[in-house]
Amino acid sequence: MLPSFFLSFYIDKFFISQALKEISFMAVSIFLYKIAAISYSYNKEVYSLKKETTMETMILYWIALMSIIGFILMGFDKQRAIHKEWRIRERTLWLVALFGGGIGSYIGMRIFRHKTKHTSFVFGLPAIAIVYACISLVIY
Repeated sequence: MLPSFFLSFYIDKFFISQALKEISFMAVSIFLYKIAAISYSYNKEVYSLKKETTMETMILYWIALMSIIGFILMGFDKQRAIHKEWRIRERTLWLVALFGGGIGSYIGMRIFRHKTKHTSFVFGLPAIAIVYACISLVIY
């Protein structure tokens, strides 16, 4: 039987993890909605022959591109882990997440159930995803 201190620490860790998960999923859904809205407005501009691309739009597309790359890398690394082959360095996964792919990396981590035992990934990727979702909300 565990002492009450360890039990309360585990329960606190569990609730913090659940709260971060819910906040992250809300941030991701808002981010995807904003990307869809920007894509729609961008298509309207293309059809009206406006060729103006702002820096804000480019930043949002960069975040979307890096998120796709982060998602793919998580899936690729999970496949390599299953087959006990060479792996992608954690440093590479973190760099992709830090340079705009935090949202995709977090979604990939949850979907592929990869790196879920690493505390740095469990708490770090949702934090980075929230930061990039907030950046995209402020830009939009």
